[in-house]
Amino acid sequence: MKLTRLAAIRLQCVMSRQLRENGSSHAADGGQLISTVGRPARGNLPRGVIMSMLSPRKVIHTDEVLRTASDYLEYHVHMYVDTLVFISARLAQSAPRDLAWNATLESHLVHARLIIDFLRKPQGREDDVLAIDFFHDLPDTYPLPEDEFLKSWADNVGGRLVHITTKPMPALKSRQEWPIMEIAQRLKPWLHEFLRVVPDSRLVAGAREQCLSHLAKLKTQ
Repeated sequence: MKLTRLAAIRLQCVMSRQLRENGSSHAADGGQLISTVGRPARGNLPRGVIMSMLSPRKVIHTDEVLRTASDYLEYHVHMYVDTLVFISARLAQSAPRDLAWNATLESHLVHARLIIDFLRKPQGREDDVLAIDFFHDLPDTYPLPEDEFLKSWADNVGGRLVHITTKPMPALKSRQEWPIMEIAQRLKPWLHEFLRVVPDSRLVAGAREQCLSHLAKLKTQ
């Protein structure tokens, strides 16, 4: 894989530091180090160091951590889908927007925001797990999806739903109109693509199949 110039410089610094720490008697000649960037001496550097040069993230999660996170993801997909099914049924029945409606709608929107951010964000806090983390050593396998509509609505959920704010509000939270069906129509292919390419070794047993089973309930067309 071709490294960027910045990554090459960082790798050169790490290799030079390790040479010094190992008490090597060989001079760390800059030209020699730069010439080996394309094929780093993996025997001298930990895998995590090399992968950190290739990934836009500053943290590399272990496969064990990622498997646990995939279990959490399955829960959020389950909740996202089933709350949408519940809301759709209530809409079809012209049911009142009561306490159950408010609680389910807000839960649905929070899960939608979480999944959108998980799938599309290139960066987060070190203790966050993002979709991109599952491909830290396979960066070309999962190009981050881009959809300004989904990004905008995820931001709206953050700004209008989970905070008390001075920003203009079109109506009370329970009376605002949220394009939940269009969000689902755009979000479903993103989830399918992630589930198609994510390595088995980084998923807890059954997570892929369960997520696909949940998504099959969505009638977005």
